[in-house]
Amino acid sequence: MNDTHRTPHRRLPAFITRFSAYLADIKIPSRAVFIVIGVLSTVWFLVRVLPKPSRASYPCMRAAYPFMSGLFVYVLGLAATLLAFARSRNGFMNAKYFAATTFLSIALASAIFTLTNDAEPVYADSTAVLAPNTSVGIARGIYPGRVVWIHDPKSTNENCTNVFGDGWFMDKNTDGAVVAVMVADAVTQVAGGATVREAWDALFRDFNGRHGRRGAGYADGEKIFIRTNQVSASTGTYNAQTFEILNQKRYGMAETSPHVVLALLRQLVNECGVKQQNISLGDPMKHMYKHVYDLLHNEFPDVVYLDADAKLGRTKPVSTALPAIYYSDRGRIMKTGGTTGNPTNSDYLPTAITEAAYIIAVPAMKAHARAGVTLCGKLHFGSNLRGSATHLHGGLVSPDKVSTRTGYGVYRVQVDLMG
Repeated sequence: MNDTHRTPHRRLPAFITRFSAYLADIKIPSRAVFIVIGVLSTVWFLVRVLPKPSRASYPCMRAAYPFMSGLFVYVLGLAATLLAFARSRNGFMNAKYFAATTFLSIALASAIFTLTNDAEPVYADSTAVLAPNTSVGIARGIYPGRVVWIHDPKSTNENCTNVFGDGWFMDKNTDGAVVAVMVADAVTQVAGGATVREAWDALFRDFNGRHGRRGAGYADGEKIFIRTNQVSASTGTYNAQTFEILNQKRYGMAETSPHVVLALLRQLVNECGVKQQNISLGDPMKHMYKHVYDLLHNEFPDVVYLDADAKLGRTKPVSTALPAIYYSDRGRIMKTGGTTGNPTNSDYLPTAITEAAYIIAVPAMKAHARAGVTLCGKLHFGSNLRGSATHLHGGLVSPDKVSTRTGYGVYRVQVDLMG
């Protein structure tokens, strides 16, 4: 689940990021940008944290802290440099050459460190491939770092051919009852609850607790967006009048299982009491096949089902009025129309995402020809409303299937998307 609340205390870090990008775009010297952003971050941190110290753990405070501490270290180093130069000057004037030389050395070292030193990038492992089961980063979650794997071979038909008329996603090839048990086991095991309702309540409370809403569970009226993968559903893959899937080269592509989504809806609506109209789901840039829509809509008719065409009961995504995501690459690598196109600085997103209190990602765990294995990292490629995600491909490992951008310390657009 990703937090997308636009509460006041989260707006300033976003403003700082956009303001710094604006200053960079109009060619303001980087050191001046650093000082301005550092001052703004310091003021914001003090205004928020002094009245209530517990706010120091808020995401916006963690975002402001590096700018504030960086400015502090810079000012401290500059002050130390000036003081050492002054002491050295006095030493030479009073013929105290040893002391003068010592202070001069300190001043030079401090000046070099303050004015030229940049923090080295921290990589997951800059020298070797990580060993199996080696953790990277800080564990998160209700039980930090816990990962639950559920496997039951009875859930699918091992004799499925996955040719037209015998797709893996069909009822005859998936046992919905087994899938429902698997999804329930996954939720209860990851959250430690005895029941599905208790498990979801624990997940909501833990999530809200880490985002400034201590002790709060799901509140009536809060919106939930379920992000699925329906990447194959594009022009030419379905009947435009019925939305039935056609016999084409993308038939049977690995995507989010509709039976998993159905099990998830049953949990949220039937066991947790979430109203159907407060749930939206889909792949915003794509369409929703008839077999997916019918399976879900027949049981949950008031859920909002997103589709780029908005036909036959489906809902067209509505764009935000302003860009909802700004890429830290700032168009250096990612460009519209290829490497010579216009820089890609930002994207608009559907309000179904930006107005949601919670986002539940249900991706298809698969490899990608240009991105490798990203798990949930690439799921939001289709969340923008351009009608295509080609402008983001420059931020992948192999953006054009020929050249590669492998190794560490290279911009990856998935980081921005997940953030």
